[in-house]
Amino acid sequence: MTDTAVVIVNYRTMALTTAAVESVLSEPEVTEVVVVDNASGDSSAEHLRTAFAGRPVQVLESDWNRGFGPAVNMAAAACEAPLLLILNSDATVTPGAVGLLARAIVADERVGIVAPAVYQADGTTVQAGAYGRLPTRRDVLRSNGWVSPRADDVRDASAPGWVSGVAMLVRRADFVALGGFDETFSMYLEDVDLCRRMAEAGKVVRREPAAGVVHAGGMSWRSRRDRTRRFHESKLHYFEKLGATSAELRCVRVVGAIKSRLVRD
Repeated sequence: MTDTAVVIVNYRTMALTTAAVESVLSEPEVTEVVVVDNASGDSSAEHLRTAFAGRPVQVLESDWNRGFGPAVNMAAAACEAPLLLILNSDATVTPGAVGLLARAIVADERVGIVAPAVYQADGTTVQAGAYGRLPTRRDVLRSNGWVSPRADDVRDASAPGWVSGVAMLVRRADFVALGGFDETFSMYLEDVDLCRRMAEAGKVVRREPAAGVVHAGGMSWRSRRDRTRRFHESKLHYFEKLGATSAELRCVRVVGAIKSRLVRD
């Protein structure tokens, strides 16, 4: 069964979200799309309802900006299809991508998450940082508190430790069993954490490079400084969950504070 629900979180990216929804509605495996508007404060929700009236698109409105993970969880709870494609609002799928991902996960019960190749806005350049090995406590003291994913950092690019939440397909039952995204991450690394917990549950992460998404990237952020600060807050929380010592966490805090101050909006 490859029936797939697509969940998308919108925050002031009305035109991009519209394009994202359009891209998945053309995929025969997609039976429903649920969009959560994260209190954009504009006409996003009304626009989306009007644009997709009569089509299998449900628009939910949050009373506040929940962050990415909590909003995905909200959308997933409204879905019925056995497969969930989590898709960024600033990403569009390439033709046939959903079917390739769905068949890859259905073919192997061991696979808990499968992700496509992620391309930059030009549609041909592969985006860096879309997958990597799972960070460990040892990484606190490497690369200023984080190891950037590199080609030589993953032994098998088809089976990395984590894949980006820009686009990932999961079984709805697995996602629910894990409690969805950890809502204590408001933004960033909830995807890495989900992959880590999926591995602990005995499932594996896979990539299906024949499937693709085109990702504009960072379109809902107005402040680069706030974006950097939030990323380092999530790093700190991730390492806390790994059981890092107070000294290790202090290292992460110091690096995060320095990097946040150096960023200019």
